[in-house]
Parts: sequence; C-alpha cells; structure tokens
Amino acid sequence: MLTIDNKEERFKELLKIIPAIDQVCFVMEATGGYERKLVSFLQSRNIAVAVINAKRASDYANSMGVYAKNDRIDAEMIRHYAQVSFAKGRLKLRESRTEIAQQLEDLLRHRNQLVGQRTVEKQHFEAAINKESVRSITRMIKQLVKEIERIENRITDYEH
Repeated sequence: MLTIDNKEERFKELLKIIPAIDQVCFVMEATGGYERKLVSFLQSRNIAVAVINAKRASDYANSMGVYAKNDRIDAEMIRHYAQVSFAKGRLKLRESRTEIAQQLEDLLRHRNQLVGQRTVEKQHFEAAINKESVRSITRMIKQLVKEIERIENRITDYEH
C-alpha cells in the first residue's frame, strides 16, 4: 500500500509508478473536499476518476462482514466496492469541469463558509455582555462582510 501527501508533486510521483495509465480508474471516498486536489490533478491528465460516498463504502464493508477499520482495509473495500459497482454499471465517473468552473465552485464554497461564520458571530454578538467582546465580535463581523463582498465581486467577474 502506498500513502502520499495531498500535494501535486506527490501526485506526479504516483503517476510514475502506475503502468498503463489509460486503463486505470482512480476511485476514492469523498472526504469533505480533501479529495478535490487529486481529482482535479487526475482529470487534468484525462485519467478516469470516481468519487464514492464514504457511507456507502462503509455500509458495503459492513455487508461483507468487515468491521475493522484501517487504511489498508478501507482501500481494499473501496477497490472491491468499485469493481462490483463498475460491473453492475453503477460506478459513476466524475465529469471533468473547466478550470473556471472549478474556481467558481471554490469561491462559492468559501463564500458559503464565510456566511456561516458571519451567522455564528452574529449569534455571539446577541449573547455578548462584555463591551470588549462586543467590539471584537463587531470587528470580526465587519471583516467577514468585507471578505464576502470581495468574493461576491470575484464571482460576478467570472459571470461577465
């Protein structure tokens, strides 16, 4: 088994050790966005990629009587799940997106995260009693509003 860092230079090293790349499909679990760098890298090289739901992979492992959990077991179960899903025509390859579409997706995702943070800060503001806390929260909200506006302007730039 091979473990690599989530960095492009390590992805390049990975490709050097995989033979017959035109016959390879990378299958990985969705990991809250951490998989996106590798997916983007592979797709930029026209390599097939499938991202599977982690819960489905876990349920599949459990259905096979595999309850232990470590990287080696997970990798084996993902491989097996992918083979069975592919044979049944259920393995969906990730469609490539343009670089602009990926950038827009990243901006929208980050904007949503900031909006969530602003909501939390507003809730803190409502509960704050101490004047210093109120001032700090106010500064944070202003900074978040400013950054949200900056990102929204970038999104608008892409749309035109």
